[in-house]
Amino acid sequence: MNPHLPDETVSKWVSGERTANEEEHVRECEVCRAEVERLTGALIRFRGAVHQCGASTQQLSFVRPPRYRLRWAVAALALTAAAWPAYRELTARRTAKADAILLRQVDAQVSRAIAGPMEPLARLMSWEEKQNTEGNR
Repeated sequence: MNPHLPDETVSKWVSGERTANEEEHVRECEVCRAEVERLTGALIRFRGAVHQCGASTQQLSFVRPPRYRLRWAVAALALTAAAWPAYRELTARRTAKADAILLRQVDAQVSRAIAGPMEPLARLMSWEEKQNTEGNR
């Protein structure tokens, strides 16, 4: 006799996917037949519980008036509308802070990269400033 069917094969069996060899094995092997019956029974009980839960939920919807859901929807919408400006302000502050940090980093990088080549121009400007200040005296 073949070894017992793996769990995956038992699951496929219950879903309807089976070969002739697997059918013969389940007929002959009590352990595999019991496993197939156990899984089938569990699925049947689960299906029954889902149907029962669905039925009880439908009964509850008749107990509560439809306005109940509408009230919650309006309350959620009002809460969202009240919180939206604060959220937008917080987001704008974070963005502005991140932008300022980025601009400082860019400025520092540009200052380092251009400082050397701009030095002659800086000396020329300082010479002109000296001339203007001496001429004004």
